[in-house]
Amino acid sequence: QVYVQSFCCGKWFECSECHDEAEKDHQFTVDRVLRLMCKCCRRVFQRDLSALMESDKFCEQCQNLWCLPG
Repeated sequence: QVYVQSFCCGKWFECSECHDEAEKDHQFTVDRVLRLMCKCCRRVFQRDLSALMESDKFCEQCQNLWCLPG
């Protein structure tokens, strides 16, 4: 439901595994703060994964649920 921006190269990917497949010279580094882009409305936002609340799992602009249950 979102794209994630890699802090190491600044490119957007569907997931960290997609990044690692495309970028052979480095790996995706996970930070506690992620920069995300909603696939529905293209709004860019950040989320602190160490303090993620239920209300943070929705896009603030279009209310798309971006954090799907795993």
